[in-house]
Amino acid sequence: MDTLDHNAFATSLADYLKTAGPRRRLTWENITFNCGDGADAYSCRPDVFSIVPALDPQHTRPWTCEVKVSRADFLSDVRSEKWKRYRRFSCRIWFAAPEQMISPNELPEGVGLLEFRKPQWVPVVRPKFCKGWELSGRDLMRLILGKWGTYADRLEMEKAA
Repeated sequence: MDTLDHNAFATSLADYLKTAGPRRRLTWENITFNCGDGADAYSCRPDVFSIVPALDPQHTRPWTCEVKVSRADFLSDVRSEKWKRYRRFSCRIWFAAPEQMISPNELPEGVGLLEFRKPQWVPVVRPKFCKGWELSGRDLMRLILGKWGTYADRLEMEKAA
């Protein structure tokens, strides 16, 4: 991965989370969640969302990872506090970026940092646990249907080949 391509970085990070350590995670890229209620509802879409496979949603330890390939994008997210939206459905929030693009002292309070150091991802700052998160039944169905869509697309491509 020589160029700073956002989608390639997100896929690389998702692959890392699927295989890293004894607690492998299930991952989704660009899955949309509803945030807020009623007239105040809006959509938020993490670059990479992951959970630990578990039957009890409270044991899934959901993470949101925001991939940044430019300082301008990172600084914009910090200023807008976009990352705070993810606390509704994530117990930990990470920024993920190329090595040394983000200084740990620039991170918002409690947010972690994953760096891509060729050829792998390295946790630099561990995020704090976000209290009050919840994966609703609607969120869980989005995850199931999102995985099915990915699987069904892959089957169609294999069938066409």
